[in-house]
Amino acid sequence: MDMYLGGTDVTSHIVLADDFGNPLTVDTLDYEVVDQTGAAVVARAPIADFVAGTANVLIVVPSSANTLTPPNVRESRRINLYCVVAGNTLLITRLYAVEANAVLVTGENSFQTYDEAELLSLEIPNLNGWNASVYREKIAALMEARVRLCKMNYNIFNSNMWSQDSMNFIPEGTRVTPWAGGMGYGGDISYIPPEVFATLPPRFLKALRLAQLAEANYITGIANGQIVDKQAQGLVEDTVGESKQVFSRGMPLKQQVCREAARYLSTYITYNLRTARA
Repeated sequence: MDMYLGGTDVTSHIVLADDFGNPLTVDTLDYEVVDQTGAAVVARAPIADFVAGTANVLIVVPSSANTLTPPNVRESRRINLYCVVAGNTLLITRLYAVEANAVLVTGENSFQTYDEAELLSLEIPNLNGWNASVYREKIAALMEARVRLCKMNYNIFNSNMWSQDSMNFIPEGTRVTPWAGGMGYGGDISYIPPEVFATLPPRFLKALRLAQLAEANYITGIANGQIVDKQAQGLVEDTVGESKQVFSRGMPLKQQVCREAARYLSTYITYNLRTARA
């Protein structure tokens, strides 16, 4: 799918042909533009200067129709051409996407911006999957990593709940927040609003960002064929020439994220389960 910057004009040269590539002799032509929900952003109207029998048509979707609706960072647009051919109306479509300048929004779909992730990558050795990937692969991996990390259960701690002169003050690392741990949302930190996310303890935020980058590296490593978790696939022994690897017959603990990501968050992740009477 072609991608364009949101809020800009998009020009499309569309060949008037059927799904098999056969040219169509079009008598009249209407067009409309709809978003990913099917709502019209450009109402259906005839192309006044269209010349019957023309082989292709130029459609310019104005910037106003390509403006993103907050908090969306990506949306799709579909150009629908209603072609009248020998009295029959045929539909030709063209799909494209528009995206924001900054696709990653801290607290919304990521724990950090792309630039922050690239800077943080200098602190972690052997990010082979990450380093071998291009911009869009990294963006997608960071977004997916955040989704996986949000499925973990956390006991995170908010030292801002009490001032240091209060008897109730407990240093960072000992008190749960309403959004994770305790009786809140069961550890789902995706519920934390962006403005509150920014106030979480700095050490926890740093751990989340390191874990997100580690998980993104794992995701891109698999995509590039660099990471294969042989034990997780049930392999007991792997022999290549004179080199041999022997794995435990017991299956490792399955987690939502890779071991490297979990290691960064080991202080905050909880595996406790609760039971309750319905």
